[in-house]
Amino acid sequence: MRRESFMEVLGETYLSNILSKGNAQSLRLLGGSFYEFVQNLDFLHTTAMAKYPKADIPLFKMDGESSTSNKMRLHYYSRREYLSKMVESNSLAKFHYNKYLYMNIY
Repeated sequence: MRRESFMEVLGETYLSNILSKGNAQSLRLLGGSFYEFVQNLDFLHTTAMAKYPKADIPLFKMDGESSTSNKMRLHYYSRREYLSKMVESNSLAKFHYNKYLYMNIY
């Protein structure tokens, strides 16, 4: 299996594990829509940093679009570039918000 494919499967497995442990409601607190969730994603990571200060957690920044648009531009910043495939798996959008994303990766 290619590393990219493995990381996509890992993203789906990781999310499935989070949801199976009863954390779905916690994720919902970050936003009632996928757009709101993405806006608050860095808050989730900041909370994780408090618990795991040595973690190398990525940053997500969104710009330009509004919650009424069907488009958003999401910037992913991480020193661990290979983890971007976990984000590209669309897991959270599919399983938690019933959204299917189309991405352009630059």
